[in-house]
Amino acid sequence: MRGPKQRKVVTPIKDINPNTVIQEHIVKNTNAPNVLIAEYDVIHNERPQSCWKRDLIIPRWLLLTLVTLGILAMAAFLVFATIVTLQKQGNGGPCKSNSDCRQDRGLICNNYHCGCAYSHFWSETYLTCERRRMINRTCVNNSECDILASLQCFNVTLSNGDIQLQCQCKASLNWNAAAGMCTDQGKYNDSCSTTANCDTTRYLYCDSSAGGLCRCNSSMFWNGQTASTGTCEYKRTVNQYCYPYDDSWCDYSAPMGQGLTCAKYSNPYGSEYGLCQCGSTQFYNGTVSLGNGYCEPLRTFNKSCAASSNCDYRKNLICTNNLCSCPSSTNYDPTVVVSAGVTGYCTAAATYLDNCTSIIKCSTSQGLYCDYTVWGSATVGQCLCNSSFMFWDGSTCANKLSIGGKCTTTTECSSGNGLFCSNYTQSVGTCDCDKNHFWNTTCLQKQWFNTSCTSSYVCDDNRGLHCQGLGGAL
Repeated sequence: MRGPKQRKVVTPIKDINPNTVIQEHIVKNTNAPNVLIAEYDVIHNERPQSCWKRDLIIPRWLLLTLVTLGILAMAAFLVFATIVTLQKQGNGGPCKSNSDCRQDRGLICNNYHCGCAYSHFWSETYLTCERRRMINRTCVNNSECDILASLQCFNVTLSNGDIQLQCQCKASLNWNAAAGMCTDQGKYNDSCSTTANCDTTRYLYCDSSAGGLCRCNSSMFWNGQTASTGTCEYKRTVNQYCYPYDDSWCDYSAPMGQGLTCAKYSNPYGSEYGLCQCGSTQFYNGTVSLGNGYCEPLRTFNKSCAASSNCDYRKNLICTNNLCSCPSSTNYDPTVVVSAGVTGYCTAAATYLDNCTSIIKCSTSQGLYCDYTVWGSATVGQCLCNSSFMFWDGSTCANKLSIGGKCTTTTECSSGNGLFCSNYTQSVGTCDCDKNHFWNTTCLQKQWFNTSCTSSYVCDDNRGLHCQGLGGAL
C-alpha cells in the first residue's frame, strides 16, 4: 500500500508594496532612480467628534443652562415687542409723540393724531403710508397726489377715449419738469415758448409773432389793469363800455373787426369810462342791439341812407326818402370847401314864393324853381312848384294827386289829366273827373247815344244813357 504523498514546500510570497515593485522594475530597467511613478491622497474616513463629547472649558450643564436662558429671553423680547406694537395707535389714532404711533407703518404724530408725513398718504389697500404720487400717475383722490408739487387728482381723457383719474397740476399751474413740480403759468406779457407755458384759464396763448409772449388772441383783449388782475375777453361791440379810453377793448381789428374805437362818453359810472363807437366820420351800418355791422364812411349827397346818421353831417346832409339830401330851404353846392378833404355843403336857399335871382337860388331840396314869368322880368322871379305836375303842400313841392287822392283844393289834383277836387256826394274831398267825363288813366269824354261801350260807366248818364248789349243792359 502506497503511503500519502508528501506536499512540496512552497516558499510564501513576500508582502511587497506594489508601488515598490513597479518602482524597482523601472529603476532596474531604465537606470532612472528619481522617477515619480504615482501619487495618492489618502482620505481618513474617521467620524468627527461632536462638540458635546469634546473637552469643554465650561461644564456641560452650565452651557445648557445659558442656552435655555437665551432662548427664553428672546421669546420674552418678541412677546414684549408684539404687545407694545399692538398698543400703539393706527392711522387717525390719538397721540402725544411719534412713539405713540405705528412707526412701522410710517405713521407720525401730527396735531395729536397719528398720520402719514406730508409727503405720504395712507393706503387703505396696504395699510401703510405710501409716497404721494407724481404727475400722470393714477389716483383715487387728491390725498394720493404730491401736494408739495401742487398736484391734484383730475379726470383725464386718454387717447382711446377712456376717462382715468390722474395726478395733474392745479388750475393756472403748469408742470415744470426741471423743478419737478407745478409752477405758475405765465401771466399776461410773460415770456413763453409754448401755449402750455401760459395761463389758459385766462385764455392766454403764446404769441410767437410778439417774440414769445403770453397774449390774448386778436378777437379778445386783456381787461385787467395789471398782468395778474384780469383775463382775456371778447372785444366789445358798438355802444358797450370801454376803459380807460383803450381802443383795444373795442372790436376794431381788420379784416373781421367792426372798426370801433373807445370814444369819450358822459355816464353815471365815472368819466373814465367810454363807449365803443365808430369814428366821427363814420357810421355803424348794422343793428346796434345785435352788433352785426361795422363802421363805414359817412355817405355824401344823393347816396342811399336809412337814417340821417348815415349822411355826412359836415356837409349839412340829412336822410330824406332814403337819400342823403339837403334840409328844406337849402341847396347842395358841390364847390364849397368845408375843410381839408371835405367839399360840398348845403347852403341857404330861397323858399316857396320867395323872390329869386341868378344868385339867390330856389330850394331844390323842396322841388322849387325860379319862375321869371311871374314878374315879367328876366332877372327876378318867384320860387314856385312846377304847376303841371306838382303843388306846394306847405313844406315842399309834392306830386299832384291822381284819381281818388285826398285833396282840399283842385291845385292838388293832376289837372293835366282833367282831375279836380270833387264835391260830388260819392267822391267828395278826392280827385275825380267832372260829371261829363269818366276815368281811364285820364279823364275821357263820356260817350253819347248809339256809340260802342263796354259798360254803363262810360255812357253819358246825364242824358240817361246806359250800355246795352244784344241780350240786355251791361
